[in-house]
Amino acid sequence: MTAAAEQLAHPEVAAVLSAASPAREPWAVAACADALLVQAALARWAGDLEAATRAVSDPRTAVGGPRAGLWRGLIAKDAGRWDEALAALAAVPASSPLLSARARYQEGDLRLRLGQPAAALSALRDATTRLEAAGAGEEERARVLARSATALRRLGRPQEAQAVLGHALALLPPIHAATPITCPAPACSRRACRCCWRWAARTTRWRSRPGH
Repeated sequence: MTAAAEQLAHPEVAAVLSAASPAREPWAVAACADALLVQAALARWAGDLEAATRAVSDPRTAVGGPRAGLWRGLIAKDAGRWDEALAALAAVPASSPLLSARARYQEGDLRLRLGQPAAALSALRDATTRLEAAGAGEEERARVLARSATALRRLGRPQEAQAVLGHALALLPPIHAATPITCPAPACSRRACRCCWRWAARTTRWRSRPGH
């Protein structure tokens, strides 16, 4: 977070953001889009979803491409704007394998919240395939598999859920008290955010169950 705040405070970045007329030079256009997405991320982490929405909805983020679309979906999801979130997440193109995988994961997670386990499972399985193809880290892949297991359980398929959960746990390293937990959420670099603690708590509970 400190590095992100320092990026926004850089004189050139601040000048581009506050300019009265839109930037024209390619570097300035790209820098402005990046800075707005950083603003959105910082506001989201701070719980200020109105500020996050303003930043990510700024027309100057258009050149941010799939990354901007993913952030729009994430923020709309956090704000409870379900239809908007699903539309933004669905618009992240497959030509960006890792970002589209994360968008599909977020879609699956949201559909679970909305009581749509079959649609959630389809999205989560697609996310798993895309993450593997993109060479994503094991913790991120495990997180998606764990949500897939939740979808299977809600569909009344406990044996499949148990098998998928076992696969997720097999991807994770042993947890030790002194081992820091790195959040697998997109763009998260914090050690103490809510998603980090949820991830740590869930992982600890899974590993404490018999047979794991």
